[in-house]
Amino acid sequence: EIFFRHIMGTVTNAIYVKPQTSYWYELGGNRAIGINGSVIYSMAQVPVSTPGNSINYGIEGDIGATYRNTGEGVYGGVTWGLFFPMAALSRPQSLYPNDYVDASSAQILRIFMGVRF
Repeated sequence: EIFFRHIMGTVTNAIYVKPQTSYWYELGGNRAIGINGSVIYSMAQVPVSTPGNSINYGIEGDIGATYRNTGEGVYGGVTWGLFFPMAALSRPQSLYPNDYVDASSAQILRIFMGVRF
C-alpha cells in the first residue's frame, strides 16, 4: 500500500517478505464480507544504492475490510497501511553533513468501490 506503490513507485533493488492472511464471512446468496492483513519487511539488494547506505528499507503493516456481491457485480472496501522506515531511507549526517534527514513513518487510508460488468 505505501512503500512500493507510493514511495519507491515500483519494486526495484529490493527483497521483501510478505506474510498475509484473509478471511471471508459469507452473508448468504452471493454476498460476503472479508477482512485481511499483511506485514511486509523490505530490504535492499545493493545497500550502497540507498540514501542511507543500509540494507533495511522498513516494515509496513496493512489491514482491510471488503464487501462483495458477486450476483450484482459490486464490491467496495477500505484499507489502512502504516509504514515504519529504517536506516536505508534516512540520510545520515556522516554522508550528508549539510542535508541530514531522518525518515519518518507514513500512513495511508484507501477507500475503493467498483462495479463489474
